[in-house]
Amino acid sequence: MVVAEDIVQDVFLQLWTTHAQIGNIRSLKAWLFTSVHHQAANYLKHKIIEEKYSQNVLVHETVEQLNDFSIENSDVMNSQEIMLLIRNTVRTLPEQTKRIFLLSRKYHLKNKDIAEFLDINIKTVEKHITIALQRLRKDLGQYSQL
Repeated sequence: MVVAEDIVQDVFLQLWTTHAQIGNIRSLKAWLFTSVHHQAANYLKHKIIEEKYSQNVLVHETVEQLNDFSIENSDVMNSQEIMLLIRNTVRTLPEQTKRIFLLSRKYHLKNKDIAEFLDINIKTVEKHITIALQRLRKDLGQYSQL
């Protein structure tokens, strides 16, 4: 809901800053609908890019954390295999769990902020993060001394 309001506000700001060109617009209603449509599409494209980036950051952060542990080289897979395992684990999480986990770990959002952003209960956020962490611990547990 907040995102939709921001998009509409951006469109009106764009209209306000380019008010000298309003005379060139044949239908203000059509222009507004088209502008909102384009802003929403751009927002969604940006979110997809952010999610791909956040998955890569999560993988690198997790590998760095694993490298901080005292692990024998013969006891672990090489870092590329670990990265693949983490990526696959995150990829297989349910969509909502993955989204909440990435918001928490990549963007370092507080559970309260995630709950407000997604318009869900804070306990739901906590549940999804717990599920994601349990899954990662299960999949990676045999390779680290946690």
